[in-house]
Formats: sequence, C-alpha cells, structure tokens
Amino acid sequence: MAAGNGSLMRALATGLIRTDPAQRAAEACALSAVTHADRRCVEACVAYCDLVAHLLDDVEPLDAVTDVIDHSPVGIDVRQALANAAEANLPAEKLDTSGYVLATLQVATWAMCRPGTLEDVLIEIVNLGGDADTTGAVAGGLLGARHGSETVPTRWVDRLEYQERILAAVAPLVAMHDERDRP
Repeated sequence: MAAGNGSLMRALATGLIRTDPAQRAAEACALSAVTHADRRCVEACVAYCDLVAHLLDDVEPLDAVTDVIDHSPVGIDVRQALANAAEANLPAEKLDTSGYVLATLQVATWAMCRPGTLEDVLIEIVNLGGDADTTGAVAGGLLGARHGSETVPTRWVDRLEYQERILAAVAPLVAMHDERDRP
C-alpha cells in the first residue's frame, strides 16, 4: 500500500490498443493490481491509459487532461494531480520525482503539456533526478503518444538493450492499434 509508480510504467500498451473506455479501464486496473493494488496506483494507470488514447486520437494535451479529469473513473486525488500538472507556469524544479505514483503521473502529464521536442522535455525530466528511470519511462510514453515514435532520437534506439526484441514488438502493436477501431 505504498503507492509506488511501478505499475504506471507498464500501462502504456493498454492505452495504445484499447479504444473502449470501459475495457481500457478494466485492463489498466488488472495490470496495476498484479503488483500495485493500492487505489491510487490503479486509478493512475486508468488516467494514464486514457491520456494515451486521447493523444492517439489527436486530442490536444490540455484538452486530454480536461477530458480525463471530467470523465475518467478516478478519485479526486488523481484528478488533482492531473490538474496541477496542467498549470503552464509550474517550474520543473517544483516537480516531485520521488517515485510516488501520483507524483509520477503529475510529472508525466506536465511533460506531455510542455512545449518542446520529445528529446528536450524528456531530458529535462530525467535530469531532475529522483526516480528518474521510471519517471522518464512514464513521461516518455506520453511524449511518444503525443509526438510520435519517429521523434525518438535514433541514437537512443541504437543503444537499447534488447533492441531487436523491442523493435520486433513494434509491428504487432502497430497492427493492434490499426485494428482497434474495427468491429
């Protein structure tokens, strides 16, 4: 019941593939509950997947945040983390990168709403320190959904451990994404 951010970094695929909000929420909940059953973790995964789905539907970041706040089945604390992240004037130095799930959701959402390239914003986030690897992974998912996978610097992809396995997983995910709206 510590409300860590571990399940949040595993939630991206559900947001990429599932268009039905109820199915997306159910799968996000189940995914989180395997290791992080705390309500805050579960609901953060639901909100995150909803953000990803909206970005893939070309919804502007601030509009995506508003829609998740207004319509996603999450508690007031998750809604507040999202609302705080959308504040345009929140300086990076004020962000909490401790590994607490709602702080990580807030940082990732803040990153998604920032102007700038995927690379610049992600470097800014990771350089804040703290739980930089997980925070970077979660923010990177939203930034990738917003900007597109082609904006990930090639020099980063070239250095990936298990690069062949990861790249082999891309085609099936793209196919699932492309088929997600078919009956």
